[in-house]
Amino acid sequence: MPEAISSAPNTPLVGIVLRERWAAVFDAAQQAAGTFSVAEGGLRPDLLKVVRKATKTGRALLPLIASGVRNESLSGAERAFADAAHLLSPIRDRDALLKTVERLFLGKDDERARHVHDLLAAVITASERSPVEDRSFEHASVDRAMIAMTRAEAVISTVDWSAVSATAIGAVVGDAWKAARRRANREWNLDGEAPHELRKECSRIVQHLLLLDDSLPKSTRRFRQQLRRVTSSLGDEHDLAMLGERMSMERDRLGNGSFVDAALALCRKARLRLREQAGHSLVEAMTIRPRELARSITSS
Repeated sequence: MPEAISSAPNTPLVGIVLRERWAAVFDAAQQAAGTFSVAEGGLRPDLLKVVRKATKTGRALLPLIASGVRNESLSGAERAFADAAHLLSPIRDRDALLKTVERLFLGKDDERARHVHDLLAAVITASERSPVEDRSFEHASVDRAMIAMTRAEAVISTVDWSAVSATAIGAVVGDAWKAARRRANREWNLDGEAPHELRKECSRIVQHLLLLDDSLPKSTRRFRQQLRRVTSSLGDEHDLAMLGERMSMERDRLGNGSFVDAALALCRKARLRLREQAGHSLVEAMTIRPRELARSITSS
């Protein structure tokens, strides 16, 4: 466990904490990626989640250490993390859709429900490749993602961690929260991709704060929990949106137009409820203003 950050606002210890937190996440991703190719099917989503966590943590770390990295190297590392996330996204989306279907049919065990569940699962997992080819594709995607992240890690390893400043970190996180608040106030109708973009902005702030969690005051940790509720609700909403798109695109294969219409209506209703939940959590989070958030990090 890393030592807590001391009360001095620009103590070198903040850099040591970030370095140790990142090293733990990256090492876990390497181990998960190495296990992925031999893991049973039921374990693979959790292993993939560990690898994906490294892409999110790494991308959140980069702006916090930007002052100690050349601009070109920084943008290169960001691109490498983005490439890794892109490689993993199709596997994650498939797993998320299957999990969403499981939740939709939880507690429904009649013959009709089982038939529809199996049909949806078959549509989601349908592939033009054989199962062996699909598995090889997933292995290659995870391997390539780790290669990309290793390039980014080579940049991160050059950072002078003693020069990392809590004041600079506070400014970065405060500015990120200011941008997220602006988006939420401007686009809270949450049509189209707006919920997804807001979720990504809030998720990045959550990752920032997780890198510093032990040192933060209770009010800031509570703020992080509120943002996590926002990202959880909007993440589930995004998965339902993807499921609705897939059902609509594959309605001929599902065989019953009236069923598809009813299912899409249920998805829209559930998405609206999740947006409302996200809105309530966001209103709670907005009681902390960007400058207050920045100060809580600088003075911790």
